[in-house]
Amino acid sequence: MRILSIIFILALLSPALQAQKISRTLENHNSKTADLVLFGTGMDTPLKLGSIDAKGNLSADLSDIQMSAITDEIKDMYFTELRNVFRFGCGGPDDFGKQGNIPALRGGNIALWDGNEWTGSIFLVSDTELKPWLEDEGYNPAIKATFWDIVYAGEDVKLNLNCNNEIGLESGNVEVSYTYSLDLKKGFNWLEYTIEEVYNTNPEETASFPSKVKISNLSNPERMKWMANYFF
Repeated sequence: MRILSIIFILALLSPALQAQKISRTLENHNSKTADLVLFGTGMDTPLKLGSIDAKGNLSADLSDIQMSAITDEIKDMYFTELRNVFRFGCGGPDDFGKQGNIPALRGGNIALWDGNEWTGSIFLVSDTELKPWLEDEGYNPAIKATFWDIVYAGEDVKLNLNCNNEIGLESGNVEVSYTYSLDLKKGFNWLEYTIEEVYNTNPEETASFPSKVKISNLSNPERMKWMANYFF
């Protein structure tokens, strides 16, 4: 019975462990080896989460990120509160309650780091047509699709709430809604942003933007398309 219980527990934990580690092959790789890093704590202290070889085979594991080199001074400079690390924010500072005060850090785009040089950036999308919006949301329209981000949470936290916000345009304010359904563990977590509706704008004023978004844990790593922009 004890063996069966252990197997059952491991089966429950397996999806969470697998979600931390992801392996892929970049189709457009430029034949250079590089580390995969985050610049959430600045370029002087890149946070390594994996690597990529000359053939474009990459491996990323959030559980491998070492925080030991992050001093209290760096934390004071870059860490913020949980309510501030999401790509889309609620309308009021108290919408997250006390949980919004938890120390947190947004990792940002995954960068390619080779010989202390930033050689490129990676965008994680379910549809390649969403990538231009992530590069410049002011000029490129959003589409219904999913993209991913990485955040660090200072402690375990669950968020289940709906909130509204407003985006001001010349023609008036547009109401947007965001649904948070998150079970974050202390440490680094994958965030999944699903754009469910898009508000169509006058493109001469600004590009069409997400008006209804669901923010959740990573559900299926196989949906991720890893797309790189190389600087040289």
